[in-house]
Amino acid sequence: MEANIFHNDLFKKSYMSILPYIVSNNCRLIINTFGLKNNEFLDELIKHSELPKEAPDKNMFETMRIYWWQIDNRDDRWKEKQIIMMGGEDEFDNQFNLKTI
Repeated sequence: MEANIFHNDLFKKSYMSILPYIVSNNCRLIINTFGLKNNEFLDELIKHSELPKEAPDKNMFETMRIYWWQIDNRDDRWKEKQIIMMGGEDEFDNQFNLKTI
């Protein structure tokens, strides 16, 4: 599920509608997001996924973050080209450094 294509309310409704199926069938749900935008529901899911396993508010998710420098063949030269193509460092940070706009 790509979270950023949904408005906050629609994302929450979609998530809530498939959650019973996922839980009852022992399925996996991968929520992919990039170019973070303000989405309060998604922010809460991420926050609760990063809690220690023994925390009462811990959810069933695990967060995995992949940054641009962890991808083969991406170096500072690649970064500078992307910043130019995207129109600025803020846009790059949003897309590749997982910073919310």
